[in-house]
Amino acid sequence: MKAAIARATLRQITMLLRASLLVIVLGAPIAFGTTLISLSVNSLSEQAEFVFEGEVISVEAQRSGNRGMVNTYVTFRVIDIIKGDAGAADIELKFLGGSLNGEVLEVNGSRLPRLGEHGIYFVESLSRDLINPLLGWSQGHYLIETVDGIESMTTVDAKPIIAISPAEADSDPQTSGVSTGAAPAQSRTLSPLRIAADPSTAEGIVAIDRDSVTGLSPADFKREIRALIP
Repeated sequence: MKAAIARATLRQITMLLRASLLVIVLGAPIAFGTTLISLSVNSLSEQAEFVFEGEVISVEAQRSGNRGMVNTYVTFRVIDIIKGDAGAADIELKFLGGSLNGEVLEVNGSRLPRLGEHGIYFVESLSRDLINPLLGWSQGHYLIETVDGIESMTTVDAKPIIAISPAEADSDPQTSGVSTGAAPAQSRTLSPLRIAADPSTAEGIVAIDRDSVTGLSPADFKREIRALIP
C-alpha cells in the first residue's frame, strides 16, 4: 500500500513538473519552474534574492503542506553575504523531497544540500514556497572543496569551476529575464527560452570534467559574482 502511494506521489510530481515546463514555454504566468530552463550567470546574479557562502549544519525531513508530502529542511550557517540580507546568522530553506521513515520522495533534477557541505548558494526567494528555493536549482548551487588546505569551487557534480564568462549586458535573448519562480517581466515575455544542456551549471560558469584541475578560489568566484550584481 505504501509503495503504491509513493508511486502515485512520484507520478503527481512528474506531472507537476511537466506542466510547469509547458506553462513556461507558453509564456503564461507561473508559480514555479524547473531546472531545465537555462540561466546565464548574469541572470543568476541579478535575479537571486539572497546569495551567500555558507555551511550546512542541519538536514531534517518532515511532512508538511496540505498534501503531507515529504520536505527537507536545511539549515545553513551564513559565512559571507554576497547579496541581500537574511537578517540572521543561520537560515533555513525548505526543499521538496527527501527520506522519512523509509519513504523516499525524489524530484528529478533537484539535489538536496548535504550535511556538512560548504558552498555558495543563490536563493531565489527566502519567503516563497518553492520546490527548490535555489535559483535554477543546481544552477544556483556551487560547492567549495578543500584539498590539502586549499579551497576551490566546483559544481554539484564535482566539476572544477575554472572561469566565469558573463555575457555582455546579458544580451542573450535566450536567457534574458528567465526566472524559475516568477513570471518574466512583461517586456521580456516574448524572449525565446532554451533548455539547459547542462542543468547543473549556469551558462557562463565554465566547469570541466578533470580531477587534476584546481578550480577558482572562493574569493575569486565571489568577486566575479559581486561584479554582476546591479
